[in-house]
Amino acid sequence: EAFVRAHERAQVEIAAYFGRDTSIDSAEEAYVILESQISVFAAAAVHASISRPVQRCIATAQETHRLYTLCRNYVLDAHAQGVLRSAEAEALVEPIAEAMSHLSLRLRRLGDDMQHGELPDSRPGLHDIEAVVIIQRAFRRWRMLRSIGVIAQASARHSRAR
Repeated sequence: EAFVRAHERAQVEIAAYFGRDTSIDSAEEAYVILESQISVFAAAAVHASISRPVQRCIATAQETHRLYTLCRNYVLDAHAQGVLRSAEAEALVEPIAEAMSHLSLRLRRLGDDMQHGELPDSRPGLHDIEAVVIIQRAFRRWRMLRSIGVIAQASARHSRAR
């Protein structure tokens, strides 16, 4: 999807940059834009051939990698500002780096399998990463409800009912 969006934006920008406006002014512009459109159609065809569970797995892995990077950068910024000592920052970053490495390896293997026509198991069910995301969302929801007192009220009602 990002590939397609980037190409579509680039097609407009190429016409505007090399021409007088966003319309195509020369054969060279038309050729470059046509080449880009062919790439977009090829990418759309590949995307359509990938099963939904595999697409979900890839999207989840990419989001997880983005969150790992965000967390890692937060820890490194805290260290740079003197909030964390080197040992503390290293203790926090090491598991993140290990998880990112493991995730990158899984994505590479998935890409290699797909290149060789071997689609991963697409049975319904959760992959490890999807399970982690679901658990994290449930925990965040529980924490938010607890902070506004919903869970405390329910616990009080439950203990009075006994």
